[in-house]
Amino acid sequence: MFVYVKNWNIIYKSKDRVKFIKDSDEIQCDYNLNDNLIFEDGEVRIYEKSKQFEKDVHKYYLDEEINNLKHKNKDLETIANKKVTKDLELEERWLEANEYQRKIYLLKNLRNGNLS
Repeated sequence: MFVYVKNWNIIYKSKDRVKFIKDSDEIQCDYNLNDNLIFEDGEVRIYEKSKQFEKDVHKYYLDEEINNLKHKNKDLETIANKKVTKDLELEERWLEANEYQRKIYLLKNLRNGNLS
């Protein structure tokens, strides 16, 4: 299949080479005529497998937001570990609080109303 691209847009696609289209780049590819094609990053791609499709369905932004939230969660977890370790007086013994100790600490403080 031949795809003709002008100004980063696909202007025509054909099974056979066409000579009447001027000022366009001719790209030969193995896609079908019925495929939804897009010209992206200097090559012809199927739209459903392109970055533009991911942006259109908000996958790109959601993945970015998930990564940001993971980093924030790690930061908050570090702060919580330091607080629990300090309050349980584990830092004098060079120990770090495990998950069980963090949960017990959280439950005790929730019962006492110390956490807001």
